[in-house]
Amino acid sequence: YPERIKELSSINDYYNYTKEDIIKGLDDETIKIINSNLNNRSLPSLNGSTPYEAFKLSYGEKILQALDISYILSKDVKILNYRAYKD
Repeated sequence: YPERIKELSSINDYYNYTKEDIIKGLDDETIKIINSNLNNRSLPSLNGSTPYEAFKLSYGEKILQALDISYILSKDVKILNYRAYKD
């Protein structure tokens, strides 16, 4: 059990490092595009719906607009290698 806690801690550290590394050096517009694409992927955990659709159903579209998350048709969603956006 204690080994699993250490393992979880190292996974969290890696995740936080990776997230910081991905965001560092990207401009706001690029982050908005990536965020919108990620939130418009259909997910099995949402029974094929997207996070965008689930959030809109629960909280409404105005909050999504305030968060600068745009709707993208599923056929137009692009998940790209973030390194392509870096200088």
